[in-house]
Amino acid sequence: MFNSVSERANTREVDSLSDIIYDPYRVWEREDPLSDFLQLLGKLDISEKMSVSIVVRQCDIANGLCTAMSVMQLRKQALTLSVMWHNLIQRLSRTDPTAYEKHLTRSLSGLAYHQEKVGQREDALSTRWKSVAIYRKLAKSDPESFNPDLALQLYNLSVNFTDVGKRQDALVASEEA
Repeated sequence: MFNSVSERANTREVDSLSDIIYDPYRVWEREDPLSDFLQLLGKLDISEKMSVSIVVRQCDIANGLCTAMSVMQLRKQALTLSVMWHNLIQRLSRTDPTAYEKHLTRSLSGLAYHQEKVGQREDALSTRWKSVAIYRKLAKSDPESFNPDLALQLYNLSVNFTDVGKRQDALVASEEA
């Protein structure tokens, strides 16, 4: 259920954008998808009072847009959007860690991916480490739900280690995965 009229309006705006983002042909038609998305963000009322489901939906859309932009060779713009959404989720996770912690790991993972794509390999490694640390904590409390994600992040961490020439660390992360 919606907390406010503003949240209902946000949902309509987000859903209209998601129609565009999840249809790759429509993304390609847009001259500047990042500007379009940022314009939409300016209309949204993003706050700690919004329901978690609305924020998560917006994050899913942002992740979809980042992926589409990366495919379109707009990697720097994808990184810009990824940083913005990670900062939002990080801020929200400070106010309600239980609700947002698993979404924080997803934003960290996406951020590491986009950092890697623009050649920020050391930053990607650091970001991935943060994601792995949170996944380890989540996997301790709910192994069935989070061990597969932890294994994937450990594999990605091994790739990040390889990218910066730390092959022994890559092997350790890969074996743990």
